[in-house]
Amino acid sequence: MAGVQRFPIRLCVAVLSWVALGRRGAVAAPGAGVGAAPEISLPEAAALSADDSCAAGEFAGGGDASCALELRLRRVEVRALERARTLTTPVLPDAYPESRQEDFQTEVVDSEALQDSRARAQAAFAKLVEEAEAPTDESCNGIGVEPVVYNFAIGSIFNDESRRSSSLFAATRSRVGPTKNLTNGDFTFNDVVGSAPGSYRLVTVAKGFVRKWTNVNGPPTNFWAVSLHKDASARAGVFGGLVASSRETFVEMSSRETGYDYLVVPPEDVLLGDDDLTLRTVHPCGKVIVYAYGYKSNPPSIVDVNFLKQTFPASACQSGTAQYKRVCALNGVNCSTTPCYQMFVTSYLDVVMAGLLVKGLYANIQLPGVDYKVWGGTGDSIFSEESIRRTNEFVNTTVWPNSEIAAGKVLYINDRRCPRNKNPLWTPASYLVPPHRAGTSSSYSHIDVLFEQIDSILSANPFTKEMFKHRVNQQVALCDELDVIARADTDALVDDPFSLWNLAYTNGA
Repeated sequence: MAGVQRFPIRLCVAVLSWVALGRRGAVAAPGAGVGAAPEISLPEAAALSADDSCAAGEFAGGGDASCALELRLRRVEVRALERARTLTTPVLPDAYPESRQEDFQTEVVDSEALQDSRARAQAAFAKLVEEAEAPTDESCNGIGVEPVVYNFAIGSIFNDESRRSSSLFAATRSRVGPTKNLTNGDFTFNDVVGSAPGSYRLVTVAKGFVRKWTNVNGPPTNFWAVSLHKDASARAGVFGGLVASSRETFVEMSSRETGYDYLVVPPEDVLLGDDDLTLRTVHPCGKVIVYAYGYKSNPPSIVDVNFLKQTFPASACQSGTAQYKRVCALNGVNCSTTPCYQMFVTSYLDVVMAGLLVKGLYANIQLPGVDYKVWGGTGDSIFSEESIRRTNEFVNTTVWPNSEIAAGKVLYINDRRCPRNKNPLWTPASYLVPPHRAGTSSSYSHIDVLFEQIDSILSANPFTKEMFKHRVNQQVALCDELDVIARADTDALVDDPFSLWNLAYTNGA
């Protein structure tokens, strides 16, 4: 598209590989704060004479290097900086080219549907505000405070790079269209820097809700995901993420979260993890609105026929029938009659649990004046006791389909070499069974270590250890029977050795 400056990743390969990646990425060490890991000197600098009086300084983490090397690096950085400064916010064209007239007509129809959706969402938000309880504390009398709004989320919110990728890909799609395989060249400087994931706070909703594996994804991924359900009798709590929101965000998200009910969480029941501190304690005056997307009904099983019929189209459950039966034909796989041919897949569970294990860690890909960050564990970062504790907290506050898996009504598969979900963890190509590909969600450069830690938690935790025994682990044979999932957002990126994600993880190993 004319007038749009693209992300200069290939132009800056020299800087990336010679400067930033020689340091294996600046990675947050557990307990040391984000990005606090020490720098590592360039191999070239270490090999040069220690008698040279020119310090490499920022290039070599304080080591010595020759003036020639320093000047050469500076020239490369200056050119990269000049290129970076030319990057501008993309300007959308005033009219669609002829090749997109058909897309334009579709978008007009979609726009009308979107306007209807927004109108319904605005009305729903107004109702939330109207029904929210105002504080009765006398000290609040006469204090006029605008409603404070939060969103409570329970699944992929835990994975920072999954959220960042969604934002990055959405911004880019607005220019390149819905079907093109995204490449580095499609990203602008503003896309990359502006897609940093927003912060969220880990909290526990004390009562009234349960998290279950009841969300049918349907084609082409065909797997079970988590959903939040209202249950007045629930007292076990649900561990999740609390995100600051607003009326505008609520309306915008409504078009994405179709099919869900709006659930309202009392702020008094949102525990912030500090003694008895609740969200109401933090906001004593004014209305506090905490909403979540989920279901007001609570089925007794994830394969409950009534819930499935009322909530999902029949085609969603039936779409995975052929590959489901192929997997059932493998030796030793226990299958019985099921009303829904979705699979319980390790790759989706990995996105959630890996996000909690590497929360707060990132790799820096540094250019002059700009740090490009990839959120995940690289280099020498380790899993802290706190990261393992919070990952277990997710497991402890989830209702797992143990009986359904044991009875063969739900297939639990280890699909790490051929992941099913829309944006799986970054995974080295050498680990995958071709032509299956992975994705860009927050991961760990030592992928085997990450998988071992996740499996260690699942096999030991009393809520999951029984179902873990029934996981189908015939990975290569399994991958031969599973459909290959095409991902226009990530396929070209995971194939490109110079994509942000491959640069961050392969050089942090």
